[in-house]
Amino acid sequence: MSLLQALRQLEEQNGYISATLLDQNGVTPSAYHFTKRFGTNARTLADLPPRTASDVMKAALKRKEEGRAIIGR
Repeated sequence: MSLLQALRQLEEQNGYISATLLDQNGVTPSAYHFTKRFGTNARTLADLPPRTASDVMKAALKRKEEGRAIIGR
């Protein structure tokens, strides 16, 4: 599986991608690795839609309501 495929799969499974999720999921390399490899273009290169601040907040609220925490917390 390529790095970009891993990002797409993580987004599909969790509904979001974050540095913490990348660092703690146990499957993908660290967020640092993605940053070194792709810089700020990872979402674009993985063909994932851009996320606005309100999108991120809505997703966090939904996870909170569902009782889902970030992996490892």
